[in-house]
Amino acid sequence: MTHQSRDHFTAEMSPQFDADFFSQIVTAIADPVFVKDSEHRWVYANEAFCDFVGHRREELLGKSDYDFFPPEQAEVFWKQDDLVLSKEEVNVNLQKISTAASRHSIISTKKLIIKDQQGDRYILGIISDVTEEERRKRHQQQIAFILKHLVLGVPQNEILKIVLRVAEEALPGVIATILRIDPQTRRLHPAVRSKLPKEFSAAIDGTPARQGMGSCGEAVFRKERYVVEDIATHPNWQRVRDLALKHNLRACWSQPVFSFAGEVTGTFALYFPQKSSPEPFDLEVLTTLAQLTTITLEHHQIKDETEQLRRLLSDMINAMPSSLMAVDVKGTVLQWNAEAQKLTGVPFDAAHGRQLDEVLLLDEERLASLMQAIKQGSSLNWRRWAHSGFGSNLWLDLTLYPLSNHGPGGSVLRIDDVTNQVRLEQMMIQTEKIHSLGGLTAGMAHEINNPLAGILQNIQIMKNRLQKGLQKNAEVAIACGGDVAFIEEYMRRRNIHSLMNSVIEAGQRASSIVKNMLSFCRQENADIRANDLCELMDKTLELLDNDYDQTQKYDFRNLTIERVYEANLPLILCGASSLQQVFFNLLKNAAQAMIETENPKISIRISFVDDWLQIAIEDNGPGMDPQLLRHIFEPFFTTKPVGIGTGLGLAVAYFIITDSHQGRMSVESQPGSGTGFLIELPLIMDVTKKIEKHL
Repeated sequence: MTHQSRDHFTAEMSPQFDADFFSQIVTAIADPVFVKDSEHRWVYANEAFCDFVGHRREELLGKSDYDFFPPEQAEVFWKQDDLVLSKEEVNVNLQKISTAASRHSIISTKKLIIKDQQGDRYILGIISDVTEEERRKRHQQQIAFILKHLVLGVPQNEILKIVLRVAEEALPGVIATILRIDPQTRRLHPAVRSKLPKEFSAAIDGTPARQGMGSCGEAVFRKERYVVEDIATHPNWQRVRDLALKHNLRACWSQPVFSFAGEVTGTFALYFPQKSSPEPFDLEVLTTLAQLTTITLEHHQIKDETEQLRRLLSDMINAMPSSLMAVDVKGTVLQWNAEAQKLTGVPFDAAHGRQLDEVLLLDEERLASLMQAIKQGSSLNWRRWAHSGFGSNLWLDLTLYPLSNHGPGGSVLRIDDVTNQVRLEQMMIQTEKIHSLGGLTAGMAHEINNPLAGILQNIQIMKNRLQKGLQKNAEVAIACGGDVAFIEEYMRRRNIHSLMNSVIEAGQRASSIVKNMLSFCRQENADIRANDLCELMDKTLELLDNDYDQTQKYDFRNLTIERVYEANLPLILCGASSLQQVFFNLLKNAAQAMIETENPKISIRISFVDDWLQIAIEDNGPGMDPQLLRHIFEPFFTTKPVGIGTGLGLAVAYFIITDSHQGRMSVESQPGSGTGFLIELPLIMDVTKKIEKHL
């Protein structure tokens, strides 16, 4: 539309609302206002619009967007105009615009159709500059984006890079940087790589945090924002001024970064490519991002410290010799240390989040009591209870601690494996019994031995005086009015010879008991010398190969013997005959116990562990219950029928190992799973001094 068209447009308007009056109204409006004809040409523009696009009204009228804007931008405007003309609806658009007056603006344009008296249509446009509003809105979105990444646990360096990018997007042309202060040297170093030229970045790395040192050193020194609007003339920049100007760095504003405790930990700085004075939004960006830098650094420091504390507590818990299990009030496993895994065989990942009764093997009665105590927030203390649910016979102590004294809040379960302690106590008790019985046994043996010898001697004499063939017997019989044949026949009919043989056998058995009793308390150090344990064991097995007891119905040759000897075992100071007696007793007892066992087998392992030689003898026999195990080494205790065992074999063996050889002897067994004896002998034994009672 030409200038004449504009005159026509204004001339035909209502007398009550003429063109001059319309022009005065529109001119008074601060926002840019324009009118276009149906050919997309401006027919009116107020002063605000002319200022906005940077052209005089005379230059605009009759021209289109293509005459003043880049083609791609003009095309957007053209399509919007077509949409308004075709639909005759109000159209509002938000768009970026580059003009001579404002290179980077965001505008909101409202367009609608108006008509003159002839019915010609025109586009009325009203523009609002929302650049600052949109920048602030975008800036707030970016801050939310950074905080979200903090919550998600994004690494610190990545967060700091985002902070720099946000600053550079909010203030086009700016280069942002973050420096951290070394608390020892009080010098500033880059916290994360920035877009600063490498040459310049290297030059300022290590800047002292003191007065007169650029913008950042001064900001740290003052503990407040420090703005240098013109690097070229500011005295603080004398040291690196030429280098800064070389890389087109003309202004620098620096904001201190504080810790939550109020200490300066670094700076957040903005470099401008031109001399720059702070505008409100610029300072808002600088301050806000410096605060976000503080939050980022402190957040990760707290996170690192928390993680270190968590690892420390976890390491402490895992280093505990007790099995520790933490559960909530419902019995759900929250913590499960390394000893708990070792005890139960259940790793933390498999236990965590499951119910305690699913991963802790206890009998139903104990488990019910434990779960009830957890729900009630009460404590439990079970001492020295035998447990076989974790793959072996154990003695355990269990203690349950409530986590809160103010009502149910979960509990900590502590389980201690006191098996070795219990066995040591049992060994100490056994040693006490042996020592206390030693003197009595020796005295009893000597007191019994003398009359027993007389009994055996006299019964033998009686047999001799009742036999035929001795002249003296015949003479005495005749003198008494009879003969030896008569006496012999009488004794045969009355079974006197059998009775006397029974007396002799009983006497010999009593004599054997006395001999064992003397061995029980006798200490023979004369036999102590260096021996090969494997060789002693093999010799004992050779003796047992020839041992067959018809009355007890066992034959050692029918057993499977498994020998596992560690290579290059050292010789050991020991009594060869005494140890062979121990081996003989243990192996013979095992054979006797497996009379009714299918495929009976004895496994023998000899190894060297921590200066101790270990001899393990295990069978696959019927085993023993805990009640029998407690008495197994006691003198005169036997599970064999009366007249078969003396109850001294294991007691003597125990005495030989613990007293004569300063060693250790223990047993493990459970019904149906066989029995295992473990003998431990010190590599170096003091043959001049007996082991102390309580060791």
